[in-house]
Amino acid sequence: MTSTAAAAIYVALNLLLLVILAARVTLLRRSAGISLGTGGDAALERRVRAHGNAAENMPLFLLALFMASALGLAPWMVHAFGASFTLARLAQAYGVSAPHMTARKIGTSVSWLTMALLAVALFYQGLT
Repeated sequence: MTSTAAAAIYVALNLLLLVILAARVTLLRRSAGISLGTGGDAALERRVRAHGNAAENMPLFLLALFMASALGLAPWMVHAFGASFTLARLAQAYGVSAPHMTARKIGTSVSWLTMALLAVALFYQGLT
């Protein structure tokens, strides 16, 4: 498997997660009759934030993962970064939606750590 093919797997998985999170917002909006904002509905607020947080963090990470793979990052490293980030995003989404503070903290911490380590790897690849 090439590095780019490995990156494509994580782009696809994270895209699916983003669609699922968006659909959960839409379904609750419809059932609650709230078309804009959250209308003070705590469950809707959690779903909106779970989706929003994913939308805020996924794009740049996935771009960086794809760039690193295109620059020759080893496939095993692409899998390590991609799997870590994807699992962290799942934990974070669960932690915000549930709410489950431990899952949220773990998801956020692992996401940030993975992004920072990928940034270092990408910077190194850019220099070499």
